[in-house]
Amino acid sequence: MSEREGLLTTAEAAKLTGRATNTVMRWIRRGELEVARMDGRQQMVRQSDVQVIARRLQEAELLRVGQSRAAEQYAALTEALTEQDPACLGNEWFTFDPDDLDTDFRGELAKICDRCPLFDLCRAFAVAEHPAGGMWAGHYYTPKTWTRPDLRGRRPGQKREETTP
Repeated sequence: MSEREGLLTTAEAAKLTGRATNTVMRWIRRGELEVARMDGRQQMVRQSDVQVIARRLQEAELLRVGQSRAAEQYAALTEALTEQDPACLGNEWFTFDPDDLDTDFRGELAKICDRCPLFDLCRAFAVAEHPAGGMWAGHYYTPKTWTRPDLRGRRPGQKREETTP
């Protein structure tokens, strides 16, 4: 096994994370990366530690992009609302907890959404933002029941084996 196996120079770590070498050096000074020095002069860091940081940076970027997308959708919806009223305007039932409404009535409210001229903008915002409550584009959102379709009935952060019936 090579003495350098599993280690990266600060320049290699910078390239892997898409950051400057100075940033990698700052991570070292802050203790976010542990240094292994070869020959007492070249600073080397563990590749596995750099990969953890790279994943964390990618996740933060995805979150930032998601938030900016929701902001863009909200701006588009807000602009459209200055020119046209939504079909739900003044109807307080759209803000109720869906558990307090029977299924047939929720279906009637969804039909109002279907006829709304702002349906597409409302839906785009709801998909990007995942609102904490109310009906958006014919779908009720609540903090306790919202799940993403890709989770197949699980709440965010819940593992498959923890799925509740």
